[in-house]
Amino acid sequence: DIICDGDSWTFGCELVSKEVELKYGEPGKHVGAYDFFQENDEYRTNVAWPEKLREIINGRAINLSFPADDNTTILNRTISYVSSQYLAKGKSTDDLLVIVGWSSPERTSFWYKDDDINIKHRLQPNTEHFDSKKQEEFFRLYVEHYWHAEEYIPRFVMNALQLQNFCESNNIKYLQYNSFYQSPNLNPQQWIDMDVSLELNKLHVGGYVTTNKSERTSYDFDYKSIWDTINPVTFYKKNETNNTFINFIQNNCKEPFTGWHPSIEGHEVWANELYRYMIENKIIDKSPRLL
Repeated sequence: DIICDGDSWTFGCELVSKEVELKYGEPGKHVGAYDFFQENDEYRTNVAWPEKLREIINGRAINLSFPADDNTTILNRTISYVSSQYLAKGKSTDDLLVIVGWSSPERTSFWYKDDDINIKHRLQPNTEHFDSKKQEEFFRLYVEHYWHAEEYIPRFVMNALQLQNFCESNNIKYLQYNSFYQSPNLNPQQWIDMDVSLELNKLHVGGYVTTNKSERTSYDFDYKSIWDTINPVTFYKKNETNNTFINFIQNNCKEPFTGWHPSIEGHEVWANELYRYMIENKIIDKSPRLL
């Protein structure tokens, strides 16, 4: 089995069949409006990269991804699924491959509760939907005071470490990669590649240990050393300049995008690149079965 997780770039947003578009299309209707149409599910899943990769590697593709998700949600969902569907049932992980495409690290989410609502609310730079005025005010305060690289870059490093440790401790073959990096740009179409080491070098992340009532000892969290423990083989192009899904399809496709998301060509090219990378780095072999 190939377990794939990520955000909209793994989900296959904006991949719509001509039949669905003709049936429900209206002047000015954005193609992303069809992302959750059940009539389009089969088409979307069949042309997104997880299924394209499955066609190359004999197996079953399980796409857990969901649009706009943050990395902690992606991580927790992946670990929860593997734990409940394989480990808890005593199923072997010998033929399991986990591929996680990380979203932009500044995205986050919180459980929001009041008398009528109990939901997980996603925060991203272009958040537009709010279920209440209180949510909107929280978003404004969060962006103004708490949304900064000192929080989300270390969080990203720890997400990558936790996925690595979970897979390696359970004998699971895996690959992780960055899809894109949105910050510090506010325009969601202005993506860049993220040099994690460079981002960590910009930060001064410290804290205090209280030794008694009158003294405090300051210290720095050394996330750079933690990042160095991430396997450069199982993290796609970890220490290279061009290291993202978006960068690869921009440089290797005639038409890389449909709106804000990868086109069918983009998904197919990316599936072939993931396969090439995994073969070259001996994460899997060329036989129909995984290593």
